Amino acid sequence: QGNLSTLGTVSLSAGNNGGPIDIGFDTDDNSTVVLVNDNGNIELWRNNETAVGTFTAIGSDATGVALDKVSLAVQPSKYAVGYMSSTDNASVSIFYDE
Repeated sequence: QGNLSTLGTVSLSAGNNGGPIDIGFDTDDNSTVVLVNDNGNIELWRNNETAVGTFTAIGSDATGVALDKVSLAVQPSKYAVGYMSSTDNASVSIFYDE
């Protein structure tokens, strides 16, 4: 329990508009999934299975509102991303592996 190590890093924009984040785990491929609101760019990242310690962006960024909360739900190889966009009160995007 006390032997934790860093898996990898997801970097945010400098300044006060980086974050918030939500983190999940995909049991289908044993990878960590990170959802980030990076200054209004809603980004979904997954731990790269072939290069341990690196993360790969999944899909294209959605446009949200800087500093607003984001929400991530993970099913095996399926991800539901919740965020607020500048044109509505709530948006949900679905990502999945085929």
